[in-house]
Amino acid sequence: MNAPPPEKAKRQQPAHALTFTVPTASELSGLGKTKLYALMREGKLRRVKVGDRTLIGGDSLRALLGMTAA
Repeated sequence: MNAPPPEKAKRQQPAHALTFTVPTASELSGLGKTKLYALMREGKLRRVKVGDRTLIGGDSLRALLGMTAA
């Protein structure tokens, strides 16, 4: 019998990262991916497009969550 392949190790981004992927931002913030996309459309969350990838600015996410000094 063949053993199941090992799961890919999840790369964790530090909370102080410059940008986050949408799935990582969702996991770290507790907000759903749909909500994050809505916040980006509304201009409340800064996005950076790199090719086909959508990245969320770390400073923007932290500000939205009130995690930065005002």
